[in-house]
Amino acid sequence: MIHKVLTSMMLEAFLSKYPERRTELEALQVNCQSKDLTAEEWNTTKERADTIQAAFQVYLKERASLSQSFDY
Repeated sequence: MIHKVLTSMMLEAFLSKYPERRTELEALQVNCQSKDLTAEEWNTTKERADTIQAAFQVYLKERASLSQSFDY
């Protein structure tokens, strides 16, 4: 439970620093709610989600290298 809360806080900090990622993520949520996604649309959506996840992982590594603790 603690891990989930901390991850949520770190994700919120990431999205605050990179608002364009928040916009992308919100668009992906809308796309995923569509029941009429083709296989190609699904693959594109997954690739975009993977890109956001990779950027978040880079953000976490950068934050960890700056300090032993996050700014939360």
